[in-house]
Amino acid sequence: MRLYLTPDNAIRLQYELISEGGPLAHSIMQGGLRHAVSEIDGMEIVWKSPQFQVV
Repeated sequence: MRLYLTPDNAIRLQYELISEGGPLAHSIMQGGLRHAVSEIDGMEIVWKSPQFQVV
């Protein structure tokens, strides 16, 4: 399955993950969201999609 995120969705996801703290937040701060998170719950993330969807 693939998770298609719009740029706005990615910004919101980044904010939520950083606010939780921990090692993932540190990884996001160091290398950015795309490098720190490649999949969520086994779904591959497709960045900069024109619309949010799960396929």
